[in-house]
Order: sequence, then C-alpha cells, then structure tokens
Amino acid sequence: MLKAKGGLGLRKTEAINKAFQHKLAWKILTNEESIWARAMWAKYLRNQDFLTYTKKKTNSPVWKSLLNCQQLLTQEIVWRVGTGNEISFWYDYWIEPQSLIELVGLNNYVYPDPNIKVSQFIHNAQWDAQKLN
Repeated sequence: MLKAKGGLGLRKTEAINKAFQHKLAWKILTNEESIWARAMWAKYLRNQDFLTYTKKKTNSPVWKSLLNCQQLLTQEIVWRVGTGNEISFWYDYWIEPQSLIELVGLNNYVYPDPNIKVSQFIHNAQWDAQKLN
C-alpha cells in the first residue's frame, strides 16, 4: 500500500525483479559496450541473435530468466529501417507489431533463414522489387 494511504510503501519484489531482468535483456540488445553485456555475448550469443536464441539445459538460471524477456521485448520493439543491416527480414518487427513470418502466415514447418537482413532487399536506397518477388 502507498505511504500516503498509511502503508509502508513496499513494492512487489516479483514486479521489481521482472523490471530488472528486462533492463538487463535490453542492455544486451542495445549496449554491447558494457562489460556485463559483452560477457553475456561472449558466453552465450557469439554470432547469434538474442531475440531468436533458444534455451539450452546447460544455460545458467540468470541467462534463462533473461531469455524469458524475449517475448515482451520482441512484441514491443519496432525498428527504424535505415540501412537495414541489423534487421532480420523474417523475424524482427520492422513492418508491423509482428514479424514478417507471422504477417505472411508461414506455417510452423517453414523456418526461413534468420540471418537474411532487410538490407539485402535494398539497392541504392530503394526496394529491390526483383528480389522481393
């Protein structure tokens, strides 16, 4: 309860913990210069994307809890295309608040290459219609 209403002003620890987990996950996505984020990249990600990384039994409990943040981050992130060098054509939310694979409605048995970037469909700052077809 709020202090103004006679309470102690305590917050729910579960909500605070989730907020901190999402903050750390965001740091991995946006701040590769922090020592902590670089350590996580070196240990777990190397050449993989945080948002498409799948849990492994050998992952630490802290890393697994950060991976639980993927869904909310994926739903809330919207890219500015720019050059498109960093945006996954199929899996990032760069068109709508959903990925292109969801928008197109590809079935669960088709898994396009997550390494295909938006930039591969842009030529001289214009969409390459031939490649898109």
